[in-house]
Order: sequence, then structure tokens, then C-alpha cells
Amino acid sequence: SDSCDISSSTFLNNTAAQLGVVQMADADSVSILDSDFGFNSAEGIGGAVYLNNIRQGQIFNSHFYNNSATTYGGSIAALNSDVSINSTTIRNSFANSGGALYLFQLSEVSLFNCSFVSSQALDSGGAIYVGDQSILRGDLVTLSSCEGPYGGALYMSYKSSAAFRYLKAENNIAGFSGNVILLSRSSFH
Repeated sequence: SDSCDISSSTFLNNTAAQLGVVQMADADSVSILDSDFGFNSAEGIGGAVYLNNIRQGQIFNSHFYNNSATTYGGSIAALNSDVSINSTTIRNSFANSGGALYLFQLSEVSLFNCSFVSSQALDSGGAIYVGDQSILRGDLVTLSSCEGPYGGALYMSYKSSAAFRYLKAENNIAGFSGNVILLSRSSFH
């Protein structure tokens, strides 16, 4: 089985031509533990981390700040992946959609004790974009001071779903609709 583990590492001021500074694809198990990602950018998807076709992924006790992507997922993009993100903070991230986190193509992501602060999208999902039948679950999640024209904090589309317990949403801004959450053919519980 394929696996990749990153722990106690720092990724600072890196640029990727297309997909995430750290790319993990077609693996059974990946983990990012106790690591920092700052001022990274991708001229495409997943400014700091790009996950594709990951069976079991984990991001724990890590910090993402000032990352950007020209299209999707300023800090993290997950496509067709199952990922758990725990005790992690993402702040000041920027992308066209999913300022901090972008989920697509049947991804399942669980958030626990995570904060998304001051992230921005030019289009949809200032903090988080959930699309294409993806599933997002959250417990003890803070969405604060995020901004995007559609879904200041969270944008959901294409038969996606989300369920939160103990969600704190404050000071989020949407230019057109959905200050906190904008749903389009999706469900929220």
C-alpha cells in the first residue's frame, strides 16, 4: 500500500506551477502532523496541499497561513479523497473558489476543532467550497471574517451535503448572497 507521512515540518514561500506545493495522489494513507504551511502558492489548485484519490488522509495540529491558489483551494484542495482535519487553523488564504478549503469529486472531509479565519474567494466559498457530491462534517468549527461574493464562509453545490455541530460563524461577508452559507442543489444539517 502507498503511504506518505509529513510531521513537524515547515513549508514556507514555495510556488507550484499547477497543483499544490505538496501533492499527494493515489495513496492508501497520508498524514500531515504538527506542520506549518505559510506564503505558498499554486498557479492552479491547492495552494499548499493538493490531495487526489486518497483513501485515508489526516491533517492534525497544523497551521496554514497566507497561502493562495489561482483557481481552487487557497490552502487545501481535496478531490475524490477521504480526509480528517483536526486541531488545525487556516487563515488569510485566497483562491477563486474555496478561499481556504476546496472539496470536489465525491470527497468526504471531517473537521474537528478547526478555525478558518480571514480567507477570501473571488467567486464562491470565502472559507470552504463543497461540490460535486462531496460530504463535509464539522464539530467545533469556527468560520470567522471570511469573504466571497457567493457564500461568504461556505458554498455548497452539485448535490453536496454538510452537517455541523457547534459551528461558530461570525463576521463573514458575501457580496451577493449567503453571508455565511449558500446552498445550490445541496443539503445542510
